[in-house]
Amino acid sequence: MKPKPYKRRPGDFEIRILRDGRLIFVSPDESLMDVAQILDETDEALQRRKETIDVREPADGNQ
Repeated sequence: MKPKPYKRRPGDFEIRILRDGRLIFVSPDESLMDVAQILDETDEALQRRKETIDVREPADGNQ
């Protein structure tokens, strides 16, 4: 017995993985904007963390 196909609802999104490894993100514009904002905030946090690590002294105490 085959499972019933998923019925998409308004606002749903999906991620498709292509055979060559690329990812496709299919969603309504509002969902895309939300994800873009989260990714942008994550990039900013990673950059701040990298800058913090760069200004710290080396772990062995030598400069």
